[in-house]
Amino acid sequence: MNYIQKIERLQKLNKLIEQGRTGTPDELAQQLGISRSKMYEVLDDLKSLGKEVKYNRVSKTFYYVDDIKLDIKFSMKLIEANETGKIAGGFQFFSSVLFSGRSAHTLAIPKGWN
Repeated sequence: MNYIQKIERLQKLNKLIEQGRTGTPDELAQQLGISRSKMYEVLDDLKSLGKEVKYNRVSKTFYYVDDIKLDIKFSMKLIEANETGKIAGGFQFFSSVLFSGRSAHTLAIPKGWN
């Protein structure tokens, strides 16, 4: 699974939780297209971001414990190899993919990267 798919899965999960439409753990796992155990790993990812998630057996949905909204955004653009030095902030991994920006994360992939 690549990073884009992980971000998309977190976005979908976040939306379902905020709307109170997750259903049972099995239903949520099915909506996300993953196993139940993997679904709990994804919920742990949310917890590592500071969002505590609990399950309400009466309404059969997961919910956030606090009222703080989680905004998950993703953008991507191609950049020239000589532009990588112009990106301020962030960090580099896999020697080709960069996350940068202060308020929103931007995934920058140099041209020719596979």
